Amino acid sequence: MRKAEISIKLDDETVKILYMSLLPETKSTIAPDSKVEISLRPRGEVFLSIRANTTSTLRALINAYLLWIHSIVEMLKGV
Repeated sequence: MRKAEISIKLDDETVKILYMSLLPETKSTIAPDSKVEISLRPRGEVFLSIRANTTSTLRALINAYLLWIHSIVEMLKGV
């Protein structure tokens, strides 16, 4: 199984919003052989652990989560 870990450090409020926004997405994934876990860490950090059986599935999940993260952060900048 392939694995990727992503750590995002931002201000505390943005991290909480990011965590709450992504949490529902981790309950189901695009492939049955994959798993995404998210955790909220101290000092403004969100940590993602992504696992998949194939490299292409892992890449798709990484791209999807990074796009969601980018979109959420950009949207919050405009608020």
